Amino acid sequence: MKLFSITALCASLTYVSLQALLPQEMLQNMTLEQKIGQLMVVAAVSDPEVNAQFMQEQPYTMDQEHVTKCITDYHVGGIIFLGAGKAEKQFEVTKKFQECAQTPLLICMDFEWGLTMRLKDGLRFARNMALGALAPEDDSLIYQMGYEVGLQCKALGVHMNLAPVVDVNNNPKNPIINDRSFGQDKEQVARKAMLYMQGLHDAGIIACAKHFPGHGDTDMDSHYDLPRIAHSRDRLNDIELYPFKQMIAGGVQAIMTAHLEVPAFDATPHLPSSLSHNAVTKILREELGFEGVIITDGLGMVGVTKHHALGQLEIKALLAGNDILLCPVDVPQAVAAIKQAVLDGRLSYKDLDKKVLKMLTLKAWAHVADAPQCFDQQKLFTPAAQRLKQQLYAHAVTIARDAQNLVPTIGRANQTIGLIEIGPDGQPCEFATILKADLGVQTFHLACTADEDAVQEVVSQVQSHDVVIVGLLGMNRSAKQNFGICPSTRDLVKKLKQMGKKTVVVVFGNAYSLPLMDDASAVVVAYEDDPDAQKAAALALMGKIQARGKLPV
Repeated sequence: MKLFSITALCASLTYVSLQALLPQEMLQNMTLEQKIGQLMVVAAVSDPEVNAQFMQEQPYTMDQEHVTKCITDYHVGGIIFLGAGKAEKQFEVTKKFQECAQTPLLICMDFEWGLTMRLKDGLRFARNMALGALAPEDDSLIYQMGYEVGLQCKALGVHMNLAPVVDVNNNPKNPIINDRSFGQDKEQVARKAMLYMQGLHDAGIIACAKHFPGHGDTDMDSHYDLPRIAHSRDRLNDIELYPFKQMIAGGVQAIMTAHLEVPAFDATPHLPSSLSHNAVTKILREELGFEGVIITDGLGMVGVTKHHALGQLEIKALLAGNDILLCPVDVPQAVAAIKQAVLDGRLSYKDLDKKVLKMLTLKAWAHVADAPQCFDQQKLFTPAAQRLKQQLYAHAVTIARDAQNLVPTIGRANQTIGLIEIGPDGQPCEFATILKADLGVQTFHLACTADEDAVQEVVSQVQSHDVVIVGLLGMNRSAKQNFGICPSTRDLVKKLKQMGKKTVVVVFGNAYSLPLMDDASAVVVAYEDDPDAQKAAALALMGKIQARGKLPV
């Protein structure tokens, strides 16, 4: 079905404003099928051509024809855009989907570090690990980031940001949370997540704390398997649940349940916490006192599908206490199964109505009927937002180690400086450009995969320099891959140490990589390979800004 035919179809439908009717009145006018549909947020992509490969790899059907059918025939309550695309294209597709809906749709996105997490042309803010490095006196910048991201959501027609991540990442080998966490200190995670949430709320955007009961101490990705957390109830209550308690006390409106096997909460073998009545209702709802909306993590993830059949897992999720089903794989099958569960009494009409009313109330708070009518790219790249991004990276720069007090003297003492850029290509980066212009450093490039001869050649070239700066670019977040640090890089730093060189390593990547740089005289962490992070690191080395950050892990 092409877009023009979708538009024609939608033109014949009645669009009911949540402002015209109160949620309770809307609930009373809904059929059973409409109520069931409201509990589902289905996956979509805004540009199938751009996401062709992504769509092949996912269990979900996400093309516009299928999503439109879910809206018109199954009355789904919301959409979550996955994959990648461009902002204006998504804005247009969102409008067409909304025109098809009898009840306005809740539009959800994963914008943890801003629109660029899902959109190619969005503004990229710092990830949570970098935000975790901010000193307490700088934490107000996180509120400002939440507010700016919220304004951008508003401009795009998005109502719920599935953020912040409140997992306490205390496992360096965590493949899925890792730098998406504010760190391994529970109080810091809670404080910073609260500020991000408050910023979103003040911009009129729903925040969603995730991933309950805590995905931080796993070495497995629940997209591909069912992770197991074997900690005691006391430990979980003290560490993993702490940020969720604080977020609940602070008024968070939504919490996402994770697909984790947690025997301390439910000893049923292979039962994800997302499907556990004890975890969702007894602990989250009753013990922690959360009265807001509970939404599952994606229901196509192997963490939930590995041991539970489609159709039945959706029923289990609702019976466990979840209110919203995120990304059901087979909507017709799920609707039919849930309807039968209601008709045979497994899911009561009363419980169903409670869940639907929560969804409608959430939509009313977010003013889902007040969608922006025109796309404005400038609202996504305001000068204030771009200045804020620069501030976040500048305040995050961290001197992780500097026993010889080298960093404050760079550029001030009468010394020659060599810079070795280690990365995928030889194009000058912002970091090198600034240092060369301001300090006259001599720059060299070394490929990450360089052989021993190439390493020795670079070592020979910097032999006459008093100080050698090594910039680690093109890193990744995988502990299994040593965060993108190749053996040749470690060999280089070791050789420089053996020569007696004062060596300053600047890490444009994951702070968990620092043990791999033990041979460096000093280590500075900029956390990400972003031009603004590179600029901040260069200014900090030259003493033009203070390196205020503290390691969050």
